Amino acid sequence: MTLRQAQSQPIDRPMKSNEIALIEWLLASARTTQKSVLTDWSRYRVVGGCGCGSLDVSVSGIDLSEATHGVIAEAWGTSPEGANLIVGLHAALLGETFIVTELEIMPVDGQKHYSLPVPENLSP
Repeated sequence: MTLRQAQSQPIDRPMKSNEIALIEWLLASARTTQKSVLTDWSRYRVVGGCGCGSLDVSVSGIDLSEATHGVIAEAWGTSPEGANLIVGLHAALLGETFIVTELEIMPVDGQKHYSLPVPENLSP
């Protein structure tokens, strides 16, 4: 568990289209594995977040407590506010399929106010 996850505020909502678009771009452009990823986004729920763009997600009915967790995609870029960011996509390996668990947005320049970047402002 990251420090950001420990500070996460509970949320319960479907994923938004801009969040899905960012995750799909990360999977297409910055992926570090060729294993399959569960991309039926309607099964995912946002269950936590810190208000900074980072999200914790889960899939109802899937227990990931015994799964191997790691980063499966990473990119650098800027937020709409101009903050320099690292964007990481975390997932848990369940059998032969990754389940997305977190979209992490981290500033590298100390800026405190930033929001979800758009794919056009990112590079793998």
